[in-house]
Amino acid sequence: MRNITGFKRHLIPLLLAQTLTVFNDHCFKTLAVLAAMAGSQSSSQDAGFLTMILVAYVLPFILLAEPAGFFADRFSKKQVLLVTKAAEFFFLVLGSIALANTEKWGTFPLLGVMFLLALQATLFSPSFNGLLPETFREHDLSRVNGYVGMFTFMAIIGGAAGGFLLKSLLGPQLYLSGLFLAGLSALGLLCLFFAQWHKPANRERSCEWNFLAKYWRGMIFFRGRRPLLLSVLGEAYFVAFGTAVQLVLMIYGKYSLGLSGEDSLSLGMLQLAPAFGMGFGCWLAGSASRGKVELGLCIPEPPCLFPHGISRSIRSSCSSCCLSGFQAGFLCCRYGRISSRRPTRRLAAPYLPMQT
Repeated sequence: MRNITGFKRHLIPLLLAQTLTVFNDHCFKTLAVLAAMAGSQSSSQDAGFLTMILVAYVLPFILLAEPAGFFADRFSKKQVLLVTKAAEFFFLVLGSIALANTEKWGTFPLLGVMFLLALQATLFSPSFNGLLPETFREHDLSRVNGYVGMFTFMAIIGGAAGGFLLKSLLGPQLYLSGLFLAGLSALGLLCLFFAQWHKPANRERSCEWNFLAKYWRGMIFFRGRRPLLLSVLGEAYFVAFGTAVQLVLMIYGKYSLGLSGEDSLSLGMLQLAPAFGMGFGCWLAGSASRGKVELGLCIPEPPCLFPHGISRSIRSSCSSCCLSGFQAGFLCCRYGRISSRRPTRRLAAPYLPMQT
């Protein structure tokens, strides 16, 4: 009983802080997109903003992955988590100000806040993931990773849904949503004070600022490892295709289905349908494969996507989106299975840059 109590006491603060961080990022991204699309009458303008906010979100992960690992090793991981979480609170207050003045200032302040939030997440993630094996025993790590993965995925879905829900409840007063997210960030910061404090892992570590060199080493590593290379390329296609669909769905809902800002819940359903389909697809693929997920389980993609081109109702569009996500769940499960056929420690360093 004491072991279970200690396990929960160490896990809950970290789990809440991580979940609230992911939730805030995706919720603010949804709010920023809704704020920008509310003042736009052109699909090209909407597409341009969606592309720029995606770049603003991804760029810190590409440029600053190595410095993030440096801070996680050079300093106490709890210290890094506290500093980055405090910075997130400040960034969300700035986001609230930007949401309140979107009509006057335009959308560029929203892009700046999104970049800062992505920067915070980039610095937060390595310290969080590195703190887990320092806090928990080895035989508990698989259970911890399961909880973290489950709550992270729930936070991604909940963040997207929360943005649409807040928009429907608050209407044009989106700055109140930013203040609400800042309050959640303060709660996550408070939770981190209950996390365990550990010594820095490597005070002598130096930082390699040339991120291109790390990507090049990753490419060299995968040369001659055909199954792993195909797995990484497959996941890259999967993520790129899913990102493109997610961006297009917002424009599709506004201009093809005629959903306005007041129909934010319908737009939210359109965004969440693929996520629910993917979750069910992953579960079914894992159950049906009995430990061996191969290419034969993959469902052909075009039939799943074909209804998007002919549908003009929200119900049929959500159904076809859910079916597309269901098919993607099979692919996701297969590539994850292939990736797990190699030792994790040997694979992690080159795999993450290549995946990005």
